[in-house]
Amino acid sequence: DAVALAASEITLAQHLKQAGYATSLVGKWHLGHKPESLPTRRGFDEYLGIPYSNDMRPVQLFDGEKVIEYPLVQATLTRRYTERALSFIERTRSQPFFLYFAQAMPHKPLAVSEKFYRKSGAGLYGDVLAELDDSVGQVLAKLKELKLDEQTLVIFTSDNGPWYGGSSGGLRGMKGTSYEGGYRVPCIARWPGRIPKGHVSQQPAVMMDLFATVLKAANVEPPQDRIIDGRDILPLFTSEAPSPHEFVLGHQGDKIATIRDARWKLHVLAANDRKDKLEADGRWLDPRGPDGVTILAPYEQHQPSDYPGLRTGDAAKPMQLFDLQADPGEQRDVAAQHPEVVARLKRLYDGVAK
Repeated sequence: DAVALAASEITLAQHLKQAGYATSLVGKWHLGHKPESLPTRRGFDEYLGIPYSNDMRPVQLFDGEKVIEYPLVQATLTRRYTERALSFIERTRSQPFFLYFAQAMPHKPLAVSEKFYRKSGAGLYGDVLAELDDSVGQVLAKLKELKLDEQTLVIFTSDNGPWYGGSSGGLRGMKGTSYEGGYRVPCIARWPGRIPKGHVSQQPAVMMDLFATVLKAANVEPPQDRIIDGRDILPLFTSEAPSPHEFVLGHQGDKIATIRDARWKLHVLAANDRKDKLEADGRWLDPRGPDGVTILAPYEQHQPSDYPGLRTGDAAKPMQLFDLQADPGEQRDVAAQHPEVVARLKRLYDGVAK
């Protein structure tokens, strides 16, 4: 299990469990699939889900450490995940709880339940999003029904930008690239009475910040035996506070590719525009052909031409600088106009990347 989470790391679930929280993971894990690496060995009291992505064979559904379905009928997945999440909230209503709810959709292969199939008017992708929206609504309704909504911090976010079929909201690039379309995702926080309704922050934050943020919200002290790289971003949810980070790094594969602050972004390495995944005629090439699993969960293949912002702007090369305030779509390289910014960000990059 070479890609498993290192045993020396501590998960949020492990730390909260020590503080008396009930813990559950519903959905994607992707931090190791062997028994010693499964969520039940890393702080979660219970687990229902796929131990990696839903396009990685064999696609098996686990309950705890037992495979309960193979091949998995993915059209039922969103509904079953939602039912387990609601059950966990109901069963642990009288104690503090932590629920990590990682839906498989809209990761490809797309699949939707019969209730939502062909109902959105926006194709299979639209159907999938409608069911996901309904799932979130059911969770919020359950918290309100149990009078737990004002005691519960809910955070909705994503792990990366879209694949073909999704939208990057006008940003350049997609999942697998170091452009903002690959990195930038929504982060929506809800905590009635604590987080102002309609508040928006444009400050940069990173997924690792959620570790420190959740502990702060729970009034749980962080681990004292290690450095916690993330920062508490509750102030970003509640006020006009600046980012707690002087800079944020971005990866491309296993390399640090970019560094940015609140305004500027330096591509130290040339961005990947995914030309290696295209046929000679410019059409998208999926190296993984359909199999018995993907036939059960049909997906739509969109083409690069469907996304005019995917590969526009100045051609990718090393040491490009973009002004994200004026040009969030990363169209115009302004490195030549701002050499002092390039030098400052490169010094910070070198201090970390050594």
